[in-house]
Amino acid sequence: MKETRTCKTCGQEFEAYPSAKKQTCSVACRNTLAGKKKRAAARENRICAVCGKIFEIVQSRPDKCCSRECGDIKRRQTCAARPPKPPKEPKIKHCITCGAEIIGQGAAKWCASCRKNGRRETARKYYHTQQYKEAHRRLAVEWQRRNPAKQYASRMARKHPELLIIIYECACDTNGNGKHHHHFDYSRPYEVLKLCADCHSAEHARLRRLAAQAASNTHLSDVPVSNDGASLTRTSQQGNGDNAPDTVLSDAQVEPIREAAQTASEQPSLLAEMR
Repeated sequence: MKETRTCKTCGQEFEAYPSAKKQTCSVACRNTLAGKKKRAAARENRICAVCGKIFEIVQSRPDKCCSRECGDIKRRQTCAARPPKPPKEPKIKHCITCGAEIIGQGAAKWCASCRKNGRRETARKYYHTQQYKEAHRRLAVEWQRRNPAKQYASRMARKHPELLIIIYECACDTNGNGKHHHHFDYSRPYEVLKLCADCHSAEHARLRRLAAQAASNTHLSDVPVSNDGASLTRTSQQGNGDNAPDTVLSDAQVEPIREAAQTASEQPSLLAEMR
């Protein structure tokens, strides 16, 4: 049951439950009463630590300066007088795989070498998963759909190596890894440049630069030189695919092979495969 009380601010009577601690009739009277209590709090005079001015302040406040400007000066003086922090000792940990020391790398658990090898091992395992095989197959099918001419030229060069006309071959040593067949014109699938992996990458980079510059199509005069600076030699490949001695073929020698390649490319079975 409510009881009747008298507001300590305005003197008006109001009702409140006995358990409530209300002393005022409204929020406005409550704020006024709080202001009176704050103004009535014990105050004292202090001397500013910066300018020496005497100022009045409530005893409960820890302020030592008379204004914000003096407070900023006091803080700068305090920071300047504070001794510098000693340098932290580098935290030395050990690799959980090889035990090598790891210094100053935060929460690292492995050294740089083990971390690199771990990434390689993770990638190697991923290459054998069904997820990678499906993703690789999707990309391969998409590439074949976008590049039918490249796919056809590559397939013809693999299926009929005896008909290949190797126009140029780089003089680089591949350490037994073999060389790539690069088509300078995909409409002529049997005329290729035989290049090592580095020279092949350099040739494609050159072609990309030419495309960016809106240059004309690649000609035989634009064939690159090998990495060691030696010029690319012109050879022929017959029969079992072994390289003949580095010689320059005459147009009379190249023409019969080119006609044979043209005849093979016009066979219905090969065109059916392309379609």
